[in-house]
Amino acid sequence: MLFSLLTISALATATIKVSDSRRRKRAGKQRRLLSTNPTNTSFSLSQMEERYQVYIEQKFDHLMGDGRKQQLQQLNTDTSAEISEEARKDNRYLLTTGINAGAAVTLGIVAPSLLILTVPGSLYFSWRHFRWAWQAFKQERRITISAVDAASAIVAAAAGFWRVWAVSIFLFAVFIKLRNKAKHKSQQKLTSIFSQTTTLVWVLHDGIETETRLEQLQESDVLVVRSGEVIPVDGVIIDGTGLVDERLLTGESQPVEKQVEDNVFASTLLLSGHLQLQMQKAGQQTVAARIGEILEKTSQYKNRHESMAEQFVDRSAVPTLVMSALAFPVSGISGAIGVLWSSFGYNMRISSPMGVINFLRHASEKQILIKDGLALDELPHIDTVIFDKTGTLTEEDPELHKIHVFADYSEADLLRYAAAAEQRQSHPIAHSIIAAANKQKLTIPTLEENHCKLGYGIEAIMCGLTIQLGSSRFIEESHIVVSKPIRQIRDTAEANGHSLVMLAINGELSGAIELQPRLRPSAPSVINFLKQQGIKTCIISGDREIPTRALSEVLGIDQYFANTLPENKASIIKELQDKGQKICFIGDGLNDAIALKQADVSVSLNGATTVATDTAQIILMDANLGHLATLVAMGKAFQESQKKNLRLSVIPATLSIAGIFALHAGLVLAAAMFYLSMGLSIRNSTKAIQLPQLPSQDKDSK
Repeated sequence: MLFSLLTISALATATIKVSDSRRRKRAGKQRRLLSTNPTNTSFSLSQMEERYQVYIEQKFDHLMGDGRKQQLQQLNTDTSAEISEEARKDNRYLLTTGINAGAAVTLGIVAPSLLILTVPGSLYFSWRHFRWAWQAFKQERRITISAVDAASAIVAAAAGFWRVWAVSIFLFAVFIKLRNKAKHKSQQKLTSIFSQTTTLVWVLHDGIETETRLEQLQESDVLVVRSGEVIPVDGVIIDGTGLVDERLLTGESQPVEKQVEDNVFASTLLLSGHLQLQMQKAGQQTVAARIGEILEKTSQYKNRHESMAEQFVDRSAVPTLVMSALAFPVSGISGAIGVLWSSFGYNMRISSPMGVINFLRHASEKQILIKDGLALDELPHIDTVIFDKTGTLTEEDPELHKIHVFADYSEADLLRYAAAAEQRQSHPIAHSIIAAANKQKLTIPTLEENHCKLGYGIEAIMCGLTIQLGSSRFIEESHIVVSKPIRQIRDTAEANGHSLVMLAINGELSGAIELQPRLRPSAPSVINFLKQQGIKTCIISGDREIPTRALSEVLGIDQYFANTLPENKASIIKELQDKGQKICFIGDGLNDAIALKQADVSVSLNGATTVATDTAQIILMDANLGHLATLVAMGKAFQESQKKNLRLSVIPATLSIAGIFALHAGLVLAAAMFYLSMGLSIRNSTKAIQLPQLPSQDKDSK
């Protein structure tokens, strides 16, 4: 009787839906009562439930691996201590069905006549089967496994198989929890990711700068942006010059020189200079935010709610129902329900998500965060891998390509002076010049105080010399002659996607430092591995034609697309998908987000833009492209594991149904084969994962 009362109590608590605000108010009231009546709080159902919720989440998080949880926290995608309402519902369902199953098993042993008391609970918990079966039939004209569940509930209730029925409902609750844990849930609307990280900006009024909240800006307000700051709005420059990094927005690998009347965009970075902007658009009206809106509206090619295992189980629903009906005249009600509970692939509901969780844990140990378990289903079918160029195949900081000497100075002297001028700067070009000087073990002169001015370049005084370092425009605006041969060197460098930093000493153009994109060390070996696996490779880039083609040729990429707008990246992927290709896209920028959502499998790198890491299904936590080889191998291993689970499910089910028809066996045989099959499948799903020998992976720098 105790278990029956617990069941009724559980049913009552399951129907109560408490809003977050009411829960907080109640918690506050309980804290106020603590000093006068602590026993009320000790036995509070609300507190007991909260402890249970935390306990279950911790146990399932541990099942998926502590490393994976830490990786999610590192990405700030799962840092909230608040348990989602969906997870709370799953946990309540798990608890109440568990109590119901425990009551049924216990009463079946000690007081079989009281088993009927568990029927209302089992009917209540089975209601979702009827609802889901009807929704699938009404909306999609499909008969799914929910119809088998609903039929099982009706037959079990009528025939008195209440104990097995209650246990099967509990196993279903376990499946729901495992499945939802294995699937990625976005923590926020994608458009909210584009909200500005800068909430305060500097506004110029009558020559006075005032700090103002971003949402209080009015159209035509004048903003001041300094070197190293992210531009917070879309606007037009009315004063000043600067070098702007638009890479994450446009894919352009080289910084862009900006002057009066040029447009600038939110989410881009002012590398050097000082700008006054007349605001045109802010917040959700900016170009960056409009990418977010397109992203929200983009139909997700991989947007399905069922894994391959679930799809197989659903396809078995109609044959199972037909055979159950045929079994009734042969083996009676016991045979009919035995067929229903022998459903082909039925126990894959448990073994499949457990296998997914096992692979998620294994991947996290390899520094691969798979946020969405459905990606494991798609990986074995990928036949085309598409890379973004800038920031994905190349690293953020460029590298020294060549030093051009135009006067009576050595290459080492030019590099020393350039490094000295850049030593207080923090942008990628400065990092590269200083790194090149350090690599050659050059002594960098000390920069004298108060002689550094920013614009398209730097003017500084050191060792009695006036050094001017920057773009061709900066040098020409400093009234220094740039000859035609030097302009040709500049044009050739820019056409190749290189940066040319010119250096003048005491008013004479003395040399130039040519920097080229730095290829990720792991990129060549990854491309070779993919080719060996018969997988096509492609680059889609917002960068110019010549550097994109050059990189494709160096790596042996099969196909490339240059000068591609963000929305066109997704269009190219969809065209390939419409031809039957399965696409994996790897990108890191705002301009890659729409393509990431469109692809069958999406991969980004730790350290990429927030929208890229939130949209992508898989994150390479150490930003090492070499892990793509591991992903390909894991996809194949997962496929083999699922095929084995399918065999371990189908063969016992076939034997069970054959026994029901040939030997007039019933529920006992079905239950025995079901639990045997489940035990073997779970063992297979949780065993250590063995991957084939992979090529050595060169480490990429983060």
